[in-house]
Amino acid sequence: MATEIRAHVTIMTDSNPPELNPELEAALPLVPLVEGSSAVKPPSDAKNKFTASTSGGLQYDAVLADSSVRVRNLVTDRRFWQMAKTLANFSFEAFSDRIKPKFSKSELKRRRAVRLREALVELGPTFVKLGQFLSVRRDCLPIEIADELSLLQDKVPPFPIDLVRSTIESDLGASPEQVFVSFDPQPIASASIGQVHRATLKDGHSVVVKVQRPDLSQLFYKDLGYMRRLAKWGVLIRPQGQWDSWLALSDEFGRTLFQEINYIQEGRNADRIRHVLRNHESMIVPRVFWKFTGRRVLTLEYLPGTKIDKVGELEQKGLNLSKIGNELVNSYLEQVLMHGFFHADPHAGNLSVNDEGKVIIYDFGMMGEISEAQREAITGCIAAVIKRDTVDLIKNLTALGIVKPDAKPGPVKRALEPFLEYYSGKELRDLDFSVIEHDIDQIATDKALTMPPNLAYLLRSGTTLEGIARTLRPNFSFVEAAKPALKKWILSRPANAATLLKVIFNISDDKLLKLAPGKNKNGARVEAEEVKFAAANLQEVSDLKAKVYLLETQMKAQEHKTRQLISLSLWLLVFPLIIATFANIPEYRSYANYFLIGNGVMGAIIMWHLVAPDSLARRSKNSGQSRGQRR
Repeated sequence: MATEIRAHVTIMTDSNPPELNPELEAALPLVPLVEGSSAVKPPSDAKNKFTASTSGGLQYDAVLADSSVRVRNLVTDRRFWQMAKTLANFSFEAFSDRIKPKFSKSELKRRRAVRLREALVELGPTFVKLGQFLSVRRDCLPIEIADELSLLQDKVPPFPIDLVRSTIESDLGASPEQVFVSFDPQPIASASIGQVHRATLKDGHSVVVKVQRPDLSQLFYKDLGYMRRLAKWGVLIRPQGQWDSWLALSDEFGRTLFQEINYIQEGRNADRIRHVLRNHESMIVPRVFWKFTGRRVLTLEYLPGTKIDKVGELEQKGLNLSKIGNELVNSYLEQVLMHGFFHADPHAGNLSVNDEGKVIIYDFGMMGEISEAQREAITGCIAAVIKRDTVDLIKNLTALGIVKPDAKPGPVKRALEPFLEYYSGKELRDLDFSVIEHDIDQIATDKALTMPPNLAYLLRSGTTLEGIARTLRPNFSFVEAAKPALKKWILSRPANAATLLKVIFNISDDKLLKLAPGKNKNGARVEAEEVKFAAANLQEVSDLKAKVYLLETQMKAQEHKTRQLISLSLWLLVFPLIIATFANIPEYRSYANYFLIGNGVMGAIIMWHLVAPDSLARRSKNSGQSRGQRR
């Protein structure tokens, strides 16, 4: 009798939307069990048992974290004494450096950061993940500590094959030998959350099976419980401390951690990114085999490759490293700009290159999302920096959640002015993403500012990708690599084109020269004049609004208005010739699309003027009255 493999989710095909991949309703939710609670416990059947210690990746619950720590059991709790010992050693060494300083102030800071990293490694998986989490949150830690924590490596010895076998049996309902034709007992990779084994399905597919470490939820809940207790006890020891912030940070970390150990969610993430990058032939995302996937077991297509930072090996294969770096950054920006969903952990360990030069993405536990409103606010921030408009920059940073609601404008403005002063004079092609991130991190240390987690991951990911691309090609330019994605984003929505035009038409000739890419300054000056000429015509259209209202009361203005419309109509006829000319000049070919967008916008404005005269008249009248009041 054939063994039945229990699938926890429905199988997804490429035709299905990524979000439509639900777990079976039979999967039981994790019920927080608190002392005195009358909640019904899940069934005890081994194949369907989902408890705090074995569920592996259900939603984080702060109540369950609190209930996992009992004050009366502290004396006998080994985990408590392990954490207390590590904390005592760290504090004693820091105190010794203070009373008998042997090093400079900067060296003392560095030594403290190194000791903290070593202490987190000693405390195990939860605290290694905490260090990695905090390394992204530069608004919460001194920069030297955050930099040191970013060096944390998530590598630990593998756990025994017997535990691997029992986890697979629990999630899939059969042993590895029954599920797969072959299953390698030696893992090819091992980390704090799980390890990866090679296997072969009965249909011949080569796969990798990611198996979660046992009892992770129990360990995580206990450690998170102690973190929450620290915040509550800290108020008694130091009332003026920001313990509420630490409590909120602990819960934020808990949610992130439990999302990462939910392998069903990770599979959904992989499918969604695969869907997003379906038109990128140079990027590969492994297929998820849902029939062989559960909460703690994830089966993926086996895609071998060379690690992307192994430059020597890639060069020996004759691959185009410059193209690989550009495609990597371009695909990442398309994830962010076009879809608002991106891989938030793109380090070299999660990226490989196959023999055809295609980039393979691994590990989908950490993902980031940027809303449409946030993307618009980011565009507004860029425009504000170009225009050196502090007020507009603060408005957009507030929309992003970076400026705290109770922050006073004065201190925020003083914190941002040096940033504006420096970057408003920079040429785009000379910008370095890692330097920008460092400067933003410096600004984020201001008490009036904070960095939302999704934006922190966005910055960290961008810096990591730029570093990888520079490893592949030292003279890599982030701006040049970003052009295809930016062009696609601009052309995808009229609102994006309008935003771009707004930015261009509010900058001076000198800034246009600095922003115009290319080595030919004379060409750049010609381009600046063309944009300035387009701006002048756009201004005529703006003036036309005020004229329409006068048509109702002054017949004389009608003739003038007609001349304007004829003039602009002739402009629309001549403009395609200009575009064609630019398209045939290699030096200016890339700008033809932008002039075409401007042409479309002006045409739309003129048509709107013609079909909506009453509305335009009212707007012009109100505009005239407001101008009169200002005078």
